[in-house]
Amino acid sequence: MRIVVDVSPLLEKYGTGVSKYTYNLLECLFKLDLENEYYLFYNSYKNNYPILPDFGSAKVQVCDYHIPNKLLNLSILGFNYPSMPDLIYHRFNLRPDVVFSPNLSFLALAGSGNAHNKKIHSVITIHDLSFKIYPEFYNLKNRLKHYLVNVKKTCLQADKIITVSESSKTDIINYLGIPENKITVIYHGAQSVRKDINTRVVCNGKVLPEHYILYLGTLEMRKNIISIIKSFQQIMKDNPNQNLILILVGHPGYGYTKILQAIQAAGLSLVDKIWILNYVSEEDKARLYQGAELFVFPSYYEGFGLPVIEAMSYGVPVISSFSSSLGEIVGSAGILINPDNISELTLAMQELLTNSELRQIMSTAGLQRSAKFTFERTARETLKVFQGCKQVES
Repeated sequence: MRIVVDVSPLLEKYGTGVSKYTYNLLECLFKLDLENEYYLFYNSYKNNYPILPDFGSAKVQVCDYHIPNKLLNLSILGFNYPSMPDLIYHRFNLRPDVVFSPNLSFLALAGSGNAHNKKIHSVITIHDLSFKIYPEFYNLKNRLKHYLVNVKKTCLQADKIITVSESSKTDIINYLGIPENKITVIYHGAQSVRKDINTRVVCNGKVLPEHYILYLGTLEMRKNIISIIKSFQQIMKDNPNQNLILILVGHPGYGYTKILQAIQAAGLSLVDKIWILNYVSEEDKARLYQGAELFVFPSYYEGFGLPVIEAMSYGVPVISSFSSSLGEIVGSAGILINPDNISELTLAMQELLTNSELRQIMSTAGLQRSAKFTFERTARETLKVFQGCKQVES
């Protein structure tokens, strides 16, 4: 088969969950699949030569276009043209069999359909419907983008839909009315980089403290970071001499200013106790995970919640919310709390900080749980979806 993949998530300046999913999936897929041909498609007008990872496979070719994004998106919205198969045909004079979109986009909206009298199958990954269920967590620009992309129309046009949890599958069925037999749940994998390294090393110009609580993810309102700050404030109020730091890692998102205001409102005594690291390298991220006392992720809504599995893969005890997919992903390997109940979060943090036996139990359970989530498995099950498209045709 000839498979076209929209690799635009790999061009993101900061590595989000979707870009990590795309990279790790493709890396494992190209090692596993020795038969099919892959064409990596992207459009980048401002940066004519973005750096894509070298996957080192002879069966992988890059198809790059440099059309102004506004013009391309308007053409897709108005005329449903050009699709990725159209652009691939124009560049390579070949007709692909399957088009894969690892995330919702305008190119996914263009679909595949019949290009040059040949049926082309489309597969799309829908990570979550947070923009539909919790629109208050998105700014006007992002709400408009999701409205124009039209997730329901895109899902109806696609031949197969991949989603990353049973929770997201239920949302797609209930909110979009998509038939259940069209949807396949394929979990993310965990990619830990375990090294024998000293955790008290320089990270973004700082020497990591001996004791710290860690959050890692986009710094936005949906992640419920203000509750983490308030819980930490209460812990430090109850134990003013405790040698403890709260480290928040991630690039700013919607509501970032309110998070900064919450830190200031917590009092001057806590300003130096709460660190914000907007971006860290993969190696520094490994150091942060390995040195943390515990990992806190009380998000209101997640399609999967990759950081909790990453933390578990490093043996870090995890506190998360039971909302959306998180209860499904964490299971009994972490402490699950109500994201709307700050007292629950505070008590859970205090319990893990003071109970070394519980920390060890949670660490062991997390390691065992995370071992079940691998990108090799993700790639194998994704390939089955591609092969299923071809089998339906024959």
